[in-house]
Amino acid sequence: MRPNKKNLNFLWMFIAALFVGTVEAKDFIIEHAETGLVGETYYLDATVNYQLSDQAKEALLKGIELTFKLKIEVVRKKGFLWLLDKKVGQSVQSYTLKYQPLTQQYQVLHVNSGKLRNLPSLSTAIWILGVVADLPLLKHEEINPKAQYVVRLKAQLDIESLPVPIRLLAYFAPSWYMSSDWYVCPLEP
Repeated sequence: MRPNKKNLNFLWMFIAALFVGTVEAKDFIIEHAETGLVGETYYLDATVNYQLSDQAKEALLKGIELTFKLKIEVVRKKGFLWLLDKKVGQSVQSYTLKYQPLTQQYQVLHVNSGKLRNLPSLSTAIWILGVVADLPLLKHEEINPKAQYVVRLKAQLDIESLPVPIRLLAYFAPSWYMSSDWYVCPLEP
């Protein structure tokens, strides 16, 4: 069976779609993170720089809600070999970013707490999205005072939360794979 011209055109379009956005792929950067002990609870403060790709910004303006995940792990260090480390706590903080065309405002929702903020610009919304303040991690009694602990953080766009038609495109477009590297800071009082 010979491939017809229509099938070849579709194949070329599919191959081209795989490479669209390769240059535009952005990354998220965790710029700073620190912990502190207040009362009997350890808290986390962090700053994440979310750099959205052009495709993500365009989807946002067309009414597509974007979901971001901040993965947090508290790890007890047990030596030089990372395989010996033990997770003593973990959480995932979820945030959504949505554009409201009627009011021309952006909404940032911290899904875990239900806190919603309406903001006038995308840059302000992204800045607010990246500020993590006074997030409870764990109780002081859960920590062995003689052991060493670190907190690991990773931010990423949750592709699985996108609507199905966009999700299918996102699987093949590198510009949708936005995440940070793991950021490590000591768990300190």
